[in-house]
Amino acid sequence: MIITVTLTPALDKTVLIPNFSINHVNRIIQLRTDPGGKGINVSKVLKEFGCDSLAMGILGGTVGADIKDRLDQMGIYNHFIFIPDNTRTNLKIIDPDLGTNTDINEPGPPVSPDTLEQMHSILAAHLSPGDIVVLAGKLPPNISPAYYGTLIRLCREHNAKVFLDTDAEFLKEGIKESPFMIKPNLDELERACGCRLESIETICRQGCQLLEYGISLVVVSLGKDGAVFLTKQKGIWGHGISVSVKSTVGAGDSMLAAIAWAVSQQMDLSQTVRLAIASSTANVLRPGTDTASYAEIEPFLQQVQIQYLF
Repeated sequence: MIITVTLTPALDKTVLIPNFSINHVNRIIQLRTDPGGKGINVSKVLKEFGCDSLAMGILGGTVGADIKDRLDQMGIYNHFIFIPDNTRTNLKIIDPDLGTNTDINEPGPPVSPDTLEQMHSILAAHLSPGDIVVLAGKLPPNISPAYYGTLIRLCREHNAKVFLDTDAEFLKEGIKESPFMIKPNLDELERACGCRLESIETICRQGCQLLEYGISLVVVSLGKDGAVFLTKQKGIWGHGISVSVKSTVGAGDSMLAAIAWAVSQQMDLSQTVRLAIASSTANVLRPGTDTASYAEIEPFLQQVQIQYLF
């Protein structure tokens, strides 16, 4: 089973505004809303792969109820804890004329220690040996970054593999607990190491240092330039595929879902790279956080160019 945990989900509102400009009235020509948050996005992509996952996390208020209803309608299994405060709504502004994507993200509502204890217990009840657990996104604003470490230790006790996709102090604290896999983007990796990484060689070197924490797979996503995949035995750079981008929202989550699926199917690293790059490429051709179908992903598999780094 693949379990996704999203502690700060969101209702993603995506608007299309030609020639978006500050200090002016802007007219929306198209609008869509989608259940979002990194782990939820991963579950949505896994559904397109024909893979059932369990989406878990914390939802709140009428917005949270709406998100759960939408997941139920999509046939995504879920088990969420509900709190009174509304789940956040994020605004994604896409300007097709200027080719820009602007995110305006609300903070998530605070959660109580009792809610976190409940989250811990519910996750423990669902864990089985061999499970993959995706911990994705930031934590609620009043929660210590070390909480991800608590969940990683819980998963390790149940012999489950943790895929961690987060930023800043959350990533630094999580790394200390040796998750199976991490997927920072370049900016996140630079913040974690406190230095600029201006070449594939330096990215590779810094990523390999993270493997020393007991991490089995480090993936550094590079936007349009693809991603670098590192294990102790092998390093591969999967080059990006040039396409006309509609929305970059969720591209990294699509890549993460593909990697989780590939690992669950025991694919080798080169197959994993191809699926991950193809999945994120197909995703940017979709509006908002709408997910690409596998039929849309498949044509890109043979277009992925891979370069062995060691």
